[in-house]
Amino acid sequence: MGRYGTSGGATFRVEGIEPADLHLHPEPVRRMYWRWIVELVLTAKDRELAAGLDRFGLMMVPLGLATRRHRRSEMGPADSNAPPLQPAHGASRTRSLFDGRAFPDRAEFFWRFDEFTGANWGRVLKFHARGAGGLPVRDVIGLSPQSLQWVRLQAMARWMTWLRQPVEPKRIAAMKPTTKTPKGWQIGLTRQKEVPKLDATGRTDLENFTFGIGATKEEVRRMIESGHFTGFRQLHTFRPGEGPSAAGTQAPPSPKPKPVPKPVPKPVPKPPAKPGPLGVPVSAGLDVQAAGKVGKQVNHAVEQIAKVHGDGALPKIPVKRNESANTNGTFRRGYDGKPLEIVVSGKGEWPALTMVHETGHFLDYAGIPMPHKIGDVRDFALDPRFKDWVKAIEESAAFKALKAVSQKTQVTVPTRAGATMTVNVDRTHTAYLLRWREIWARSYAQYVAHRSGDAEMMAQLDRRRDPASWYEQTYNSQWTNADFEPVAKAIDGIFKGLGWRK
Repeated sequence: MGRYGTSGGATFRVEGIEPADLHLHPEPVRRMYWRWIVELVLTAKDRELAAGLDRFGLMMVPLGLATRRHRRSEMGPADSNAPPLQPAHGASRTRSLFDGRAFPDRAEFFWRFDEFTGANWGRVLKFHARGAGGLPVRDVIGLSPQSLQWVRLQAMARWMTWLRQPVEPKRIAAMKPTTKTPKGWQIGLTRQKEVPKLDATGRTDLENFTFGIGATKEEVRRMIESGHFTGFRQLHTFRPGEGPSAAGTQAPPSPKPKPVPKPVPKPVPKPPAKPGPLGVPVSAGLDVQAAGKVGKQVNHAVEQIAKVHGDGALPKIPVKRNESANTNGTFRRGYDGKPLEIVVSGKGEWPALTMVHETGHFLDYAGIPMPHKIGDVRDFALDPRFKDWVKAIEESAAFKALKAVSQKTQVTVPTRAGATMTVNVDRTHTAYLLRWREIWARSYAQYVAHRSGDAEMMAQLDRRRDPASWYEQTYNSQWTNADFEPVAKAIDGIFKGLGWRK
């Protein structure tokens, strides 16, 4: 986490959130980075003020009825329902005069002079920050820790993108393989000369033959003539096909016919493996302690996860319930980053889907290796496992719509009755929805619902992404089935690469 300080009244600075290697770069590069910080802080601070938040990220004390009734502004039409210190919304001096400047090692922020009063508007805000004159304390001189973390993550993403850019384009000549034979080379087989065949002719010379024991000249002669002598062929007596040639010589034996080769059967391709889970079930890392209806929903969710994918070695954490009306569920970690527990609210509208959502956070922090971090948070943009997933998310219609809404202050959406209503965009909430770890958890929950095909999970998903609700029409937090399929395929690839799914 970075830090900021205040000095000279209604000014503050941001420092200590730069990359570790920034000091190794020349001053123009360092100033470039801090100009990014200025740009991001101006955006984040404007969002906080528009949402009525103070420097700590808390809601400012609301205006009294009398103040709202007599509200006015030098900068434009006053709105009695506008947040404190900004009666004309974005045109108000609290927002329109806020500015910053970049230095080689920090960024400083301040409020410019007011052209109507000739005074520094920061003095007015300092007055409110002290609660002078009996007014409620409304301190906006600074940036909340949540927004500062968002600034840090955005700047780090820009920095990593900048580092990946080549200094100058490299031109590599195309190497075309040659097919010509070098001069003087002879490629192929050399034909061999045929060796002349010799025909064996003549007769056995018995007059000069030395006979062994047990045989006489007359006995051998009789055996030769009868064709029963094992050492010689019978003179002038030929086997079929071995008669003399036209020239009176012995013909060579006829060549044996070559055997016809048996056809080799083609290998039968194996059917593709049916998609399913591999590895240790995720349930091995979950100690479900929640009871009642919530416990049944939690166990049902864990069963659907087990149908879709397995896991590696997860630490064991408890799954509990509470009765919170503010959050559907929570994944909690310790200060050392180790997972502590998952809590699912008994008042949530889709507890099984919530359980899968929080399990997505659990897998992000404790299951899937995290080679690149920003603090203790995964840097999804640099993680090679999530390359296709990030691309699929950024190309999805839901993500593009959410990004567009995050730049607006109001949107008009249709109601169920056929009329229209104006919704004030909560930019703090859109910033939360655009966190990559939250996008991962939402997409993981929808992935399990899709790949399990469970009717209960899909019913809860449909309630969550009800296209007629003002919330989903405004924030586009989930995806339609067609919009989500490329994201689901990218998650398939992540789990197959991890050996969690076949």
